[in-house]
Amino acid sequence: MVMERDRALLAKTQLEIHDLQAQWGAISQRLLLLQLEQLEARLGLYSYTRALFAKTQLEIHDLEAQMPAIPERLSTLRADLLEVKDRLDSYTYPVLTLPSEITAEIFLQFLSLYRDFPPMSGPHSPIFLTTICRQWREVALTTPMLWRAIRLPRVGPMSDAGRIEAAASAVSLWLRRSRSCPLSICVFGTALPIISALVPHLHHVENLSFMWVDSG
Repeated sequence: MVMERDRALLAKTQLEIHDLQAQWGAISQRLLLLQLEQLEARLGLYSYTRALFAKTQLEIHDLEAQMPAIPERLSTLRADLLEVKDRLDSYTYPVLTLPSEITAEIFLQFLSLYRDFPPMSGPHSPIFLTTICRQWREVALTTPMLWRAIRLPRVGPMSDAGRIEAAASAVSLWLRRSRSCPLSICVFGTALPIISALVPHLHHVENLSFMWVDSG
């Protein structure tokens, strides 16, 4: 509850800073226009009456009186903003207090059962777990069983060379993370350089599936 209140305060403060900065710019622009109008009036370019000239002078005075308060308010708001950010950064999320072993076990339950092939990207991929926070990334990268199954990306031999190279590199990195775990691999219409990335890991492949599309 406190954290949500701080987040709301953070958003409100940022909005107020933006509004004040816009107000400062508008006042500065208006002052410049008024000063130009006065100059033109003095030069006789317009037949300003004495009353209109006095009104313009009063508006300039009012705007100039407002301007000193804006930087001070901005300074206060920026200090408040830093304070709220510091509080948000200091919050401890209960899930991050779990021992790494328990977090790793939760991660394993998140994936499909072994021998199924998780996607290499997206919310059901172990890659997704590495994007949440630094602590989860460290746990995911040091849990070999998360990387023990893979469906090779469907990048055919006629694909762009750069795409094939990137896919082969991604497969190689994935398999290195599995360390010595038994591997379950699915090959589906994949270019030779990507299949070649399997060679250093063939000694611990437990399940190897080949899929193809009947072109006839």
